[in-house]
Amino acid sequence: MAVNRGLGLCVILALVLPCTTALKFRPNGSFRIVQFTDLHYGDQITGNNVVNNATAYWDELLQPTYLRNLSFATLFGNHDDNPFESSLSQHGPANVPGVSNYVLEIEGSHGTVTPLFMFDTGGGTLPEVITQAHVDWFRNESARVAARNGNKTLPGMAFLHIPMPEFASVQPSSAAALRARRGSATAPCFGMAQDGISPYTDNSTGLLDAMASAGSVHAAITGHNHGNDWLCRHSNGMWLGFGRHSGYGGYGTWARGARVYELQAGKPGATYTYVRMEDGSIEDAGVLEPTASVLQ
Repeated sequence: MAVNRGLGLCVILALVLPCTTALKFRPNGSFRIVQFTDLHYGDQITGNNVVNNATAYWDELLQPTYLRNLSFATLFGNHDDNPFESSLSQHGPANVPGVSNYVLEIEGSHGTVTPLFMFDTGGGTLPEVITQAHVDWFRNESARVAARNGNKTLPGMAFLHIPMPEFASVQPSSAAALRARRGSATAPCFGMAQDGISPYTDNSTGLLDAMASAGSVHAAITGHNHGNDWLCRHSNGMWLGFGRHSGYGGYGTWARGARVYELQAGKPGATYTYVRMEDGSIEDAGVLEPTASVLQ
């Protein structure tokens, strides 16, 4: 096991419901996720914001979830490779590179579950790579979830820290191009695109193709590139995009915020999302509308 690289966590998913080991849609059918990306909160590799006691940073970071008794999960990025306790995070299988490859399941009212797939894309002391082992693990987990749902596909979401190489094919070339695509029927896009794409190395048969084929993911969300929070629909029907840069470590001076996702039971693939800015305002809102290729 590599040494702990500190609290430069790429993503924390604050699952907005009372703290419990079982995730469930609310009685009104809603489920809310808040994504905090690139916190760089006491990075012990980069030296950003570090004092002697990193545990104190961790406690301070999670104080809002403790005070509200909220569940949360972490996904490791290129400044982390040791899991933390007191969360829904899990150790991934030993045969899959990384330490945070796991699945969370949101229970519906009729015994069905909506999956949240977490992928460790490496970094730091680990290669920034997705391997065939990741793809095989995903296919097996997708089949397991489908079997639990009566062999029906109920698409959920996937969270990664480092973007897929395919993100470059959908990123708008300019702010004007992004605005022009917002109302597009074939390739809709919205959000902020002020940064490049720094993808992982793909040493597999293709994770995105596996997701599209399985039908178990309608949106793949990342962090890593601090100046992006855009979401764009790929030609395969899936949404690809970024959360908002939340931390004050790392590079860039873009205004900070956190992307929110509001899922609805019984409406697979239809997710309302927006960025809650640090000053309380809302930006970059839209609906990740499903397509025929997603609603299988």
